[in-house]
Amino acid sequence: MPSTNDNLGVTALAVAFFPATDYNAANQMTLFDDRVMNSDNNENHTTITDTCGTTIYTWDARNRLIGIDGYT
Repeated sequence: MPSTNDNLGVTALAVAFFPATDYNAANQMTLFDDRVMNSDNNENHTTITDTCGTTIYTWDARNRLIGIDGYT
């Protein structure tokens, strides 16, 4: 792990954050850290659930976001 040393002798370590991620067979992200994601066949996220609740995303026939409901 790389580190740096300042003039006062304090050492700071560079710590990388790598959140948990998972993908389905269509290569759509289904998990990012504590968020569980569901997508439609057009790869639009339809729900995202985390520790605070679920947010529902609504898309029109042209894949434009037209609504967000729930925890935002």
